[in-house]
Amino acid sequence: TKCLHTRILDQCAIVENFALRYFLERSMLLNHFVLLRHFMLGLGSYMQHFASSLLSLMILERERQKRHLTKNDASIWCSVVDGCHQLSTSLSALCGLVRDSDISFSYHVDLSDSHRDGVDLNPFHENALTFFRVFYDVASPLSLFLDEAVIAKYTKLHAFILRHIYVENVMNRLWLVLSRDDWKNLQSTQNEILRYHLFRHKLQSVTAALSQYIRNKLGIAWEKFFAILCGKEGYQKMGLRGLHDLYSFQHDDLDWLLLAFFQFPRTTSSRVRSYLDEYYSIVFSIAGELLSSRTNLTNQYKKEIHRNGSICIDDQGILHYEERLAAFMDGFKCCLRAASSDGTSTNEHFRDLLQLMFFSEVG
Repeated sequence: TKCLHTRILDQCAIVENFALRYFLERSMLLNHFVLLRHFMLGLGSYMQHFASSLLSLMILERERQKRHLTKNDASIWCSVVDGCHQLSTSLSALCGLVRDSDISFSYHVDLSDSHRDGVDLNPFHENALTFFRVFYDVASPLSLFLDEAVIAKYTKLHAFILRHIYVENVMNRLWLVLSRDDWKNLQSTQNEILRYHLFRHKLQSVTAALSQYIRNKLGIAWEKFFAILCGKEGYQKMGLRGLHDLYSFQHDDLDWLLLAFFQFPRTTSSRVRSYLDEYYSIVFSIAGELLSSRTNLTNQYKKEIHRNGSICIDDQGILHYEERLAAFMDGFKCCLRAASSDGTSTNEHFRDLLQLMFFSEVG
């Protein structure tokens, strides 16, 4: 009986391994993992192209609405988002990785009355990216692995990463506007122009640190994920024995990224998210002031010049944003410092971000 039991287990192991190889190779599941990394997690250039073209087209559409006094039109926004997706897919050269019949990746625009209440389609509103949803559907039997639970985790990560990449593009726009001759036409002093550039530089340093942190975590996760799937040297002991191992492994991989990007409903992660929300709000606010129309600083801002020739974005001027950023930096440092030494299994992520954001903070 013991001998028979051993043989049955051996045969089961052979069948499980064959099924695993079949899904990874014949069903191109590995290619789908690559595509999900591209479309949803920013591996490669797709999300960068998408965010850049989305920002540009949203600005153009916003200006068109203002000129013609029109309201939000779902069909127009669907065309905008779909056009960005098609363009980005072509630019990122992802076509051909899987059969077209095996995949359905798309964005769905939601401008229903119930949803529109909390959304401003201003491209520089902090909720600018909440008017559409992302979908990634696959044909059976791949849907056994890429089920709703898995796609839900990808979607959550996608929202976090896309917002940051979108902010990167907003920061690039901000630099371009501050470098335009419009500032010189206002006859402002060089010191005040320099003050805006210095403030943008402070914002850029934070954005760059967050970008590096996100790239580092995505790189670490993908390197381990790909190595284990392919059984690379040094990862054999962590190899997958069957389909159940594969399913559990991808959930573990996504959970690790959710922890790294502070997306789990934990008290410390929630505090980090609130600080990140504040930072992005600062970027969107000042960008909205300076980039809300093509006539930046040439019409409405000429009316807001002080008697001494200085430029004022609002009544409080640039000082308001400088104070908000200083409060963010102080609070965020304290938050990360406390979280990185709380003794939990996730403190490595807080410590890594702390060292990137405030490089003098070691240990």
